[in-house]
Amino acid sequence: MFKKVSSTVINTIAIMIAFTACAFAADATNINAASMAIVASCIGLGLAALGVGIAQGMAVSKSVEAAGRNPESTSKVQLLMILGLAFLETVVIYALVVSLLLIFVNPFLK
Repeated sequence: MFKKVSSTVINTIAIMIAFTACAFAADATNINAASMAIVASCIGLGLAALGVGIAQGMAVSKSVEAAGRNPESTSKVQLLMILGLAFLETVVIYALVVSLLLIFVNPFLK
């Protein structure tokens, strides 16, 4: 399991780096702070979404497994799973807010 997840993460990072190089190949002399902020925000948001997606999949699988082992506790397990998924989703929302701040209200450009 860890080997599959780690290879997926490494492949995703390699693809992002390759696309970043292609994006800057058009005008390699004009790499400024705004374009770097956009690339950084996209990479950060993508990594946050990737991590949360893996964590949500693991949480749902474990809750289904727990409900299958003890069917009487399904409602409690489901409530805790939904609460945990909501907490996990806030990580992506925070990453989105930081990305939007980097793009539109960039403190490095002033």
